[in-house]
Amino acid sequence: VYQATYLQTFVSRLQGAKSDAADADVGRCFDLIAGTSTGGLVACALAAGVPLAQVRELYESKGRDIFPGQRLRTIPLVSTIVRGLGWGAKAGEVALRSALEEVFGAMTFADVLQTRGIALAIPSIDMARHAPVVFKTRHLNRSNGRDDARTLVDACMATSAAPILRALAAVSEPGSEARVVYTDGGLWANNPGVLGAIEAIEVLNERGEQERPVHSFHARPP
Repeated sequence: VYQATYLQTFVSRLQGAKSDAADADVGRCFDLIAGTSTGGLVACALAAGVPLAQVRELYESKGRDIFPGQRLRTIPLVSTIVRGLGWGAKAGEVALRSALEEVFGAMTFADVLQTRGIALAIPSIDMARHAPVVFKTRHLNRSNGRDDARTLVDACMATSAAPILRALAAVSEPGSEARVVYTDGGLWANNPGVLGAIEAIEVLNERGEQERPVHSFHARPP
């Protein structure tokens, strides 16, 4: 909620300062957006042009369904036992996927780059290979388009599958009947700004613009 609220406040102040910012599209302000874990949802929303108010509404109205075990936080011992047993994790996964499908529909990484011209990078962990992975648009010359047909919904499910709080995310691989299990991208890329900087530097190197500065804007809890 923090990230969505912070960015929404930023837009509100921008609207107050500039008369032509009434329909400010924050995502359009960036060439590349990266986000991990729950921040991956915000990153995908910005890249897709989803209004921040809608993102905040998702967190506020669906939060209890997505994290049913959190209702017991006022009873610490019971909450710890329930979360340890994984109670409600599957129900939370179903609730999150449903909410994300309402927001993103069937939009893919290729759709984001083609219709919005914004590069996107979302980290996760492939549990079968025990290896980090970054779902990304085809914004680099060396990209093979692996994630072109990957939906934003599946990427969000994979990057936000926090241990204990959520069930691991089993998502279908584009162009295959196989399903791969992923867990939270924050386990290795807790600061997605670094990931974004690496991607941006590589893009500039490909363009021969090594001297061009990289401007980074972070939105994370204090």
